[in-house]
Amino acid sequence: MKCTSEFECGSGKEFAQAGPMRWRMTLRADQPGYDHYFLIRLSAEESSGIAEIEVHPDPATPPSQGAEAFDPIRPSSLWRRRGSDGPWERIPAELFETVEGFLLVRQPVRPGEVWDIGEVCPAPFSDLARHAQDLPTHCPHVRAVQFGETPEKRPMLLARVTDPDVPAAEKGRIFILAGQHGTEFAGSFAAKGALDFLASRLPEALALRRRYVFDALLCANPDGNAHGFSCFNSEGKDQLGAFMNAATVETPATVEADLIWRHLTNNSPDLILNFHAYAQPRPFGDPPHEAIYVPDPGWFTDPERSRQQHVLNHALFYLTGGGSQHRRPCPARIGTLEHAAAMAWDSLSALYQVQAQQGPHQNLLTGVHVLRTIIEALEMAQAESEGI
Repeated sequence: MKCTSEFECGSGKEFAQAGPMRWRMTLRADQPGYDHYFLIRLSAEESSGIAEIEVHPDPATPPSQGAEAFDPIRPSSLWRRRGSDGPWERIPAELFETVEGFLLVRQPVRPGEVWDIGEVCPAPFSDLARHAQDLPTHCPHVRAVQFGETPEKRPMLLARVTDPDVPAAEKGRIFILAGQHGTEFAGSFAAKGALDFLASRLPEALALRRRYVFDALLCANPDGNAHGFSCFNSEGKDQLGAFMNAATVETPATVEADLIWRHLTNNSPDLILNFHAYAQPRPFGDPPHEAIYVPDPGWFTDPERSRQQHVLNHALFYLTGGGSQHRRPCPARIGTLEHAAAMAWDSLSALYQVQAQQGPHQNLLTGVHVLRTIIEALEMAQAESEGI
C-alpha cells in the first residue's frame, strides 16, 4: 500500500507507514489560517480491508487566533473518488473522526484500487485550462485568450464571452476571476458556472453578450493550484494583497498579478467579480456560510459610481448567501485588486467567498446567481437614475 500527495493539487508531507494498513501524514501549512487543506492518493496495490490515514497538524505552524480561528482537524465533511477520473463523493461521516489530536480517516479498499481523499473537492488547473480552451469549439461567441505565463511557465488563460456582432465600444466590461488562492476550488467552480451560463443558449445569456464583454479567468494562481498551495504562488507570495499602489506607481508584487493588471489596464473593467472560497463552515454564522468583501464607496471619485457600489453591496447582502457568515458586507482590504481597480478606474467590485462544503454543483450555481444578481441590480439602478 502507498500513500502520497505527488500529483496535481496534492498536498501533505512527512508520509510514514504506521502499520500494514495505516499511514501517518502531516498538513503542509502556507501560513496560520491556511493549515487545513490536504489531498492525498491511496494506492491499495494487493491490500484489502480498511485503510487508515492519520492527518496531523503541522507542529511548526502556530494555531490561528481570534474569532476566525479554524481548527484544521475537525472538518464537517471530506471528499473521495475512486480512480484518477472517477466522480467525487462525500465520505460518510462514520469514516472519519478526531482522535488524540489528529484526524483519522478510514477507507475500505480492495486490491488494485486507487483512492483520492481530501478536505475539499479539487478543481485542477489542467482541467480549468482545458475547459477554457475547449469551450470555443462548442460556443462560437467564446474565445480563449492567453495573456502571459506564470513563473513555472503555465499559461495565464481566460475565456472571453461576447457577441462579436456588437462593437466592443458599445458594451460594458466585466472581469470574473477566481483562484488567487490556489486551493480555494469552490471559487473556481463558481467562476466556471458563471462562464458556462454566459456561453449558453439561454435568451438571457444571449442578451448579456450583446451588452457586455466578459473575461473569465478561472484560475489566477496556476502554480499554486498545481502544487496544492493554499495561499501562495510558486514564489511564496500571496496573490490577494499583491496590488498595493498598483493604481499609482508600483508594479504588482507577483508575476501573475502584474499580468492581470496589464490586461485590465488595456481592458479597464466596469465591474470585477472575484470568487474565493471557505473550505469549511466557520463557527459563527449559518448556512450557506458564505461571505462578501466589498470596496468602500468612498474610494470612488465619481459620485454615481459610489452610489452604484452601494447598490451592489446591498444586492449581494440581501439577495445572496453572502451575508450568512459575517452579518454584514466586510470591507475589502487595501492592496487587493478590488482596491487598486477602484482607485485606478472607479471599477465596481466584490470578492465573494463561496462555501466549498456546498459541493461543486451548488458552487457552479452560486456563481451564476451572484453574477445575475449583481447585473440585474446595477441595470435597474442605472435605469432609475436615467428616469427610464
